[in-house]
Amino acid sequence: MSQTRSSSGPSAGPVMGVSAPGLGPTPEDWALMLEPGETMLWWGRPLSEGRADSGTRILTLIGGLFFLIGALFTPIGILADAELMFRLIFSGLGLIFAITGAGLLIVPRLQRRRRAALTQYALSDRRALVFDGETFQNWPIQPGMRLDYQPGQPGSLIFGEERQALMVNDRPTYRPCGFLNIADAAQVLGQIRALQANQLQANQLQRTGAAPENPPKTDQDETHYG
Repeated sequence: MSQTRSSSGPSAGPVMGVSAPGLGPTPEDWALMLEPGETMLWWGRPLSEGRADSGTRILTLIGGLFFLIGALFTPIGILADAELMFRLIFSGLGLIFAITGAGLLIVPRLQRRRRAALTQYALSDRRALVFDGETFQNWPIQPGMRLDYQPGQPGSLIFGEERQALMVNDRPTYRPCGFLNIADAAQVLGQIRALQANQLQANQLQRTGAAPENPPKTDQDETHYG
């Protein structure tokens, strides 16, 4: 089971009923996940699978090495001037290495593409929500939450890291979690910052016992789909 680390920590959501199986949740599906009084501000999906995480890069290196060994062993076994049994064993080992290496090169990339195709993101006035095709997670919008902005086109907003099954030197590997590879990362960042500012102001007013004359609003009052 994967684990996620974050400054504020994600919450596991209930099982989501997806109206279009294999395509991920629709805005209507997300609306069913909202709590009473919660408002959807933004909905989107990744533009691509993005950069490989550390675990995938390690598997790619191992796969490339295995494939190279197999590509060398197989023709040597076939063309060697030796007994038939030796040639069969040598070329057989080469094929095993080559097939294993090809699998390590291809399968992780296909998995990343599938995950990206099914992944959906949503932002409400209370939470950042992520559905990766299998699990649903949400991060409460708080002033002290982790929020790493990676600019670019596409850009990313990182809320935490998910622990992977692959271990390197007895140390776990992690992949980032959040709104990854989205077209309007800067806009969504502004919305989250506005929500955090609203919370800070509300907390200050609560401590002083004063009521706000005009409650602050976010930059956008309507839901936008990206």
